[in-house]
Amino acid sequence: MTTGQQRPEPGSKSETASTVRDTVGGLAAKAMATTADTVDTFGEKATVANLYELEAANIALRRSSREDVKQFAQRMLDDHTKMKTELRSLLGEAQGAGMPPDHVDKLHQTMLDDLAGASDKDFDHRYIQQQKKAHSEALTLFRTYADDGEDTRLKDLCRQGIPVLEEHARLAEQLDRH
Repeated sequence: MTTGQQRPEPGSKSETASTVRDTVGGLAAKAMATTADTVDTFGEKATVANLYELEAANIALRRSSREDVKQFAQRMLDDHTKMKTELRSLLGEAQGAGMPPDHVDKLHQTMLDDLAGASDKDFDHRYIQQQKKAHSEALTLFRTYADDGEDTRLKDLCRQGIPVLEEHARLAEQLDRH
């Protein structure tokens, strides 16, 4: 959450409007992920995606009414905390890499605001839908860099991360079927 902004109260956002916003945002983010072949571009996009995952998981742990969703959120928190540490370490060592951001971009902040503003009734569905889109974006990002990236160690990190992200996407799909 950016400084100075208040979190939306639960139930303050329309499910339909949020679905449209999340879909458009997800498509835009996925399109941008296909261009992440430099260290700086990949580092920024991967860091922002990771920060989104961590914040969304924390919201889900507080708000979800489903135990399976809470377990998934805890897994996201654990796996993406590990990824954040590894990513920051490699970005710090990569030549020419700028400082990775310490907050999400406007697109991901809008998703987090919509998630925080979901009604109790709509929360789990919205979180699951966002997770499906977020992991599709992350897979595009990691596959693009693994294939076309310029730093060998970051490419290796992507190759190691792809199976984890594929598992997350599979788990999100399973949650959506329940």
